[in-house]
Amino acid sequence: MHNVLDSCLKQIFAVLIVFNCSVALSQSIAEGLQTINTSFIFTSNNIPLDVKQQWIVKRPVDSESSRNDQVSVLSDLYFLEIEIWSELEPMEEPRRFFSPSYVLTFYNKRNEVLGKVPRGFSRVERTTIELDRNSEVRYYAIDLRGIPMLMLNEAHRIDFVQYSR
Repeated sequence: MHNVLDSCLKQIFAVLIVFNCSVALSQSIAEGLQTINTSFIFTSNNIPLDVKQQWIVKRPVDSESSRNDQVSVLSDLYFLEIEIWSELEPMEEPRRFFSPSYVLTFYNKRNEVLGKVPRGFSRVERTTIELDRNSEVRYYAIDLRGIPMLMLNEAHRIDFVQYSR
């Protein structure tokens, strides 16, 4: 009787393992990374951008090491990732002491400005993939440090402007 019970328990355990593995494999990358889907309207210099996907994702990032490189701190940062199928035309850089590489202007549903946030090239990751000779897709990951989440929550449209180097 004891062997029959052990055999049944082993079979049930094996079925549970197979079921859990198939569920884990069927998860999308977004589900596995625990992303937050967003639905912002994106423009560049008030011209609509063709955005196919967008989400906010939390990434673990290795922060600056100590002087003796003995200590490294892992922290979580949030990024707004977007997939753009239209060109982001660089604007002429304004003449001032500090000139950012990108400026994000956040608007609410009434088209009122909630805030403007500059981002340097080091705070926006850009990847361009050529699909064929005539088309490219661009992926941007915008570091959200310093952007109030309350403002982001109220935002309806984001004007994403790139300035030439």
